[in-house]
Amino acid sequence: MISKTYRCIINIVFFLAGLILITSCLMEEVCDDINVMIRIGFYEDDPDNEDPLSVTIERLTVFGLGVDSLVYNNALSVGQIELPLASHQDSCAFVFRFPGNERNLVYDTIWFYYLRSPKLITMECGFVTFFQLLEIQHTTNNITTILTEDPEINDEFNEHVRIFP
Repeated sequence: MISKTYRCIINIVFFLAGLILITSCLMEEVCDDINVMIRIGFYEDDPDNEDPLSVTIERLTVFGLGVDSLVYNNALSVGQIELPLASHQDSCAFVFRFPGNERNLVYDTIWFYYLRSPKLITMECGFVTFFQLLEIQHTTNNITTILTEDPEINDEFNEHVRIFP
């Protein structure tokens, strides 16, 4: 027979072991896949107003230049997009395919130049790269103007660039 004292000690040990297991599971860090993206909106000038009008692109395809990455494939009614910048180099480019007339599509290329800044999220989750946009260059087949609204590309959900097709 086990005495009351030993039973009490065994119960306390099991209780503490269960408490340790529960708190260790609760303290596990959830490392969501953090992708810092450049956010781009499409606009046109409004002659009656100082602020431009947000527009949607009827059909848009976007792919990375020099890499095998199709980011948007014939996306319909696009007013804003997000693109991944290359975290291993200081620039990257994307090709935009806009609808043209009946048989012709219009292509533009946009080059983004930026500084990279790795930020430690946690020891368990590792690093994510933030960017500071320095310059944008583009062809002018369909795009007339590109404006930088917010050059700091981090984990906030601001619109960084405005494209005027």
